[in-house]
Amino acid sequence: MASFSGIWVALVTPFNQHSVDFPALKRLAQHLLAAGVDGLVVCGTTGEAAALDKEEQLAVLDAVLTVAPAHQVVMGLAGNNMTATLQMQQAIQQRDIAGVLVPAPYYIRPSQCGLVEYFTTLATPRAYR
Repeated sequence: MASFSGIWVALVTPFNQHSVDFPALKRLAQHLLAAGVDGLVVCGTTGEAAALDKEEQLAVLDAVLTVAPAHQVVMGLAGNNMTATLQMQQAIQQRDIAGVLVPAPYYIRPSQCGLVEYFTTLATPRAYR
């Protein structure tokens, strides 16, 4: 089980022209880990995830996992479409990582009950299929 104590850095996603600069991403992840951070957050809200499609987000995660231990990697999982978010969650869970970081759905404003339902569904996706 992962320990979520210490400093976890939300990675920026470096680009070269119109695509992800994977060598720069790997160097950044290696640099931060060598500097002593406890973990990395991939495709969080500062990681340009909104500018990447789901396949690109998974490619960014896979690139980081080539240089970082799985127990030191968390993946951002944001969305406002439950079906798409559950599909992305399933794809993420095919990788060995410490966990996912899930914000409230964006652009829609669910009630408190709606937020509980949203997070409960993501926490136990098989129970809702």
